[in-house]
Amino acid sequence: SRPRQVCGISAAMAIALRPPSVGSGSEIYVNIFVKNKKGIVKQQVADRLGTDLDSHSTHHKLERGFARLAGKIANDTVSDEQVSRLVAEGIVAELPGEMKQKGIEVVVSERFCRENYIVL
Repeated sequence: SRPRQVCGISAAMAIALRPPSVGSGSEIYVNIFVKNKKGIVKQQVADRLGTDLDSHSTHHKLERGFARLAGKIANDTVSDEQVSRLVAEGIVAELPGEMKQKGIEVVVSERFCRENYIVL
């Protein structure tokens, strides 16, 4: 029996042309650009102060104002690279567990970090 042809390509050729699947030992690199440094820093400051920046309650108006001021000061003090490193550390720590819940085993490590650019 002859191999079945689809679109003029035999099944044997189609298998050979299929891209290799990502399997054990394969490496995939993820490039990340941190574009919201100010927002990340402001939110971190607010979280540490226990303030909800999105609250519209007049009761918390002074608290929000203080958190915003502290966030601006922190943004002037903290570099893009420091924030990027913290983002990378968070992803390295959290992503394997998230992927395992979906049945995918991964090992994540930081490969490069400079300014707002991360490679995992």
